Amino acid sequence: MGNKELTFVVFLLYQLSEAWHMIPSKVYERLKEADVIDGYILPCYDTLHTLGAQYLVEDLTDLVQERGVKIMSEYDMDIIYKQNLEQDIIVYLAQIKEIPIIDAMDIYYRSKLSQQIQKGEYGIENLDYKYLTEDLIENEPDLF
Repeated sequence: MGNKELTFVVFLLYQLSEAWHMIPSKVYERLKEADVIDGYILPCYDTLHTLGAQYLVEDLTDLVQERGVKIMSEYDMDIIYKQNLEQDIIVYLAQIKEIPIIDAMDIYYRSKLSQQIQKGEYGIENLDYKYLTEDLIENEPDLF
């Protein structure tokens, strides 16, 4: 590997780092585990270095996943979990209060509960969505 190839690999590490929400050393570990650097990037350097950054990120992400290497970070899993929790709370709130989902969403995102979940305060995000919804109704009646 020469300087131009090294520069390209480091560039890719940082592009993937941003896309995957991981530090570059963790990205390097994933690429190494999937044999992407020696088995794909370097042999295909002449073609790959002419492509756009977004395409390369998508291509390398697909390749790493096809090779069975996990790229989702704990940060991403936490975000997905919170998104699902918030969606469940909003839907359940709409059901039990018999209001449109858009109104339930407005109530939820104005609540202290939403701030606590987003900040991860007191581990509240680990409680059941039904319990949290009922708690919201009981403790924040001014939102209704």
